[in-house]
Amino acid sequence: MDVNELDNFEEVRNNLQMIEEMLNRMPLEHGGENDVFAVTAKDMDDLLSNVTPDMNGKDVVEKAKPILHTCHKVLELRRKENRLTPEQESLLEDIEKLD
Repeated sequence: MDVNELDNFEEVRNNLQMIEEMLNRMPLEHGGENDVFAVTAKDMDDLLSNVTPDMNGKDVVEKAKPILHTCHKVLELRRKENRLTPEQESLLEDIEKLD
């Protein structure tokens, strides 16, 4: 989905909430709360708690880009190492849709 098509606040927020839920379900590999998925899930939760319906979808995606970029990099690295689970593959696809 092209960012230009994401004018609908609810659609964007729902996509980001789904990504957050997936991040929260990721197995933690490196130190519990300091794991990259735990940190980015918390960052996403903080972001989502600060978005308001008067914002448009593009603005929300722009605010989420640093978080999505971090997740994308970690997932791409895991893909290269053949350590990507099916759920992580799905998460990567969802992130790429918003990119």
